[in-house]
Amino acid sequence: MKVKRKAKRASQALHRLSPAKGRALLEQAAGELGMSATTFVRRFRQGQILNPDRPEVLRVVALLPFAG
Repeated sequence: MKVKRKAKRASQALHRLSPAKGRALLEQAAGELGMSATTFVRRFRQGQILNPDRPEVLRVVALLPFAG
């Protein structure tokens, strides 16, 4: 006997951020790595971030579109 299960879906809401709020998130995330967003962007582009595949680094990388 087969039992049918209903798929549970997580609530999927899209949240838009203003450029200013996005930049603030980027600054906060980079600050957790001990640097400003500007410094992070420069070092990341120059390949100077050690172990760039770490979760805390990837979190900042995901916010790079807000760097402008």
